[in-house]
Amino acid sequence: MSGVAPNLDRSVAGPARSIPIYQEGRYKEEERVGRWRVACSGDRRNGSVAIRNDVDILVSQLGPGQTLTHTLRRGRGTWLHVAADAVELNGGALKEGDGAAMEDEGELSIVARETAELVLFDLR
Repeated sequence: MSGVAPNLDRSVAGPARSIPIYQEGRYKEEERVGRWRVACSGDRRNGSVAIRNDVDILVSQLGPGQTLTHTLRRGRGTWLHVAADAVELNGGALKEGDGAAMEDEGELSIVARETAELVLFDLR
């Protein structure tokens, strides 16, 4: 398997007032196919790995022509990284290794050109 692995090993240092943490998390690969899977979050929801920051890290794998959306919450931004292959983001082309930062976009619409692997950072 290429790109984003379903086994996450993270060494995460939070704000200066907190100590570093280390966790491992596992999830089934099919949990991210055609949808977002929360890999890391501040509240550990859905079995995600804990992170001591106001950020959600989501992963997905899309097949050719599949569409996925993400709605930005007020006051937040995103960074989308294309880990494998190519997608269109709100009509613009991104290829493997590309990233895009967005704020106040409302809804992100991602369409896979090929089988694509994505990492999305939703942060304040």
